[in-house]
Amino acid sequence: MMRKGRANLRKIVVYVAIAILCFLFVFPMYWMITTTFKLRTETIVFPQIYYPRTPNIDAYRHVFATTQFPLYFRNTVIAGVFGTLIGLAFGIPAAYGASRFNFKGKNDLMFLILSTRFLPPITAVLPLYILYRNYQLLDSLLGLSLIYAAISIPLTSWVLKTYFDEIPRELEESYMLDGHSRLKTFFRIVMPLSAPGIVSVSLLSIVGSWGEFLFALVLTSTQSAKTIPVGVAELSGDIGILWQEICVFGVFALIPVVVFMIAIQRNLIRGLTMGALK
Repeated sequence: MMRKGRANLRKIVVYVAIAILCFLFVFPMYWMITTTFKLRTETIVFPQIYYPRTPNIDAYRHVFATTQFPLYFRNTVIAGVFGTLIGLAFGIPAAYGASRFNFKGKNDLMFLILSTRFLPPITAVLPLYILYRNYQLLDSLLGLSLIYAAISIPLTSWVLKTYFDEIPRELEESYMLDGHSRLKTFFRIVMPLSAPGIVSVSLLSIVGSWGEFLFALVLTSTQSAKTIPVGVAELSGDIGILWQEICVFGVFALIPVVVFMIAIQRNLIRGLTMGALK
């Protein structure tokens, strides 16, 4: 009887903890969405109003009429997607090579790739700015894509290496015994089996670049290459901080990420639970 009581108490504690975590994640989104429909006076009043008493869509009209949000959105998508694709193009071969081949200095090379994430981004801004200026990459989506690719390569390499280690080598060896090359074996056998892991790191890479602010701020100067985080930082007016407009930016920036996660949730869960982040 005592054991059953302890088990029930443990379940209650777990459910309470899950409820608290859900609240901590959901409430900020609720607050952001409801703020877009509030009047300015309702956003700065104290005590706070937890729902719009006079709902309106003036903030949405103001964002699309007076800001460059569609352009910021397009730039963010292009830079994030191309950065992820470039990162995968370099990270997948690196991960596969480290997983399947033994060569001198392999561990040192993998550590060197990972060590690029140890450096605080702020210390790399000035050298990158000078380098980009010399190669005329400032204020360009190509420049941002290369930065995001460089950020995602260590993550891609290490996560996928662990995932490739989980795939039995016997599957490749049996396929190559039929006369197929290693390259063909990689695309026919390894890539389909590693699809959940690739989807997982792709999502992590896109989400990381989606909210990146420092490099986008320093390396862009005109509307043609600025991203959503930079556009949000520049939102201001004669009446102070435009909280409703900022939340509108946040809502539209959140929608693609949520839709993408829902669309790939099966592969994402498989990729995170089958060794990708072990």
